[in-house]
Amino acid sequence: MSPNPDAMNHAGDRCIARCVIFALAVGVFGPPGVLDAQTTKLDQFVGKALSAGNFSDRELLTLDEVVGDVPRVFGVTPKPWYVWKTTGHGRTRYVIFLGGNLGLVPGGSVACVQLLDATAKIINSWSFSTGWRVDMSSARLEHSDALASDLIVISTEPQFGGPDVATEYFAISKDQLRLVRLESHHGDLAQNDYRASNREIGVAPEADTPEQWIALLESQDKVDVLSALVFLDGKGIDRPALARTARIRELIRRLAKSDDDWVRQAAQLAARLVGLA
Repeated sequence: MSPNPDAMNHAGDRCIARCVIFALAVGVFGPPGVLDAQTTKLDQFVGKALSAGNFSDRELLTLDEVVGDVPRVFGVTPKPWYVWKTTGHGRTRYVIFLGGNLGLVPGGSVACVQLLDATAKIINSWSFSTGWRVDMSSARLEHSDALASDLIVISTEPQFGGPDVATEYFAISKDQLRLVRLESHHGDLAQNDYRASNREIGVAPEADTPEQWIALLESQDKVDVLSALVFLDGKGIDRPALARTARIRELIRRLAKSDDDWVRQAAQLAARLVGLA
């Protein structure tokens, strides 16, 4: 039997169509593995409160396997509260927020932030206090155009005479977590307290020398600048060496005139603390 030309043409057309679809998929989305990486076992948890009975024990066990062992902070082990997903800067990131509130008096609340890549592999993890005699009521992830980064915004409430800290802002920038602002219940700038390790909120920037502080204050990234100012504004900081550094004094004066409200307010407080105002 001789081949049917029409059938052969139809088969060829179907083959070409499949090849074109495959080529488009690879060209637009990358290799097939990249397509698979955009959905992980974490997606079922994204945007949902994890403490509201929304998930079965089996599902929560899956989340626990991703989270792994979480270090205790001041005797409290943070538990998963939220999973967020971001796609900024052309890449996918998952953020798992874990929290633990005041268990005993005296005591404090603690948090752990885990940053994961598109395949749900942990990139970095930070465990820290969110306040001595302070409870967390909620947390959310939002994008800040002013800082060009995502912000974790934690709402807190003082307990048993705790400090007046109502909102804590942590920026996720360049796969690092930075504390960039604390606010009172009036929305005013609040100071961190470095007089004792259990009173310190959040994470401090990795800077020890005047040169490293200058690099942060000179940075074009407002997240770097604010993280340095939060530390310099804190209670219990030994400032004489930094205050005597001419370049740091010059930068604080300049930043105190910034058009950005957060930078200006933090720099004006720093200026008063180092004797410039």
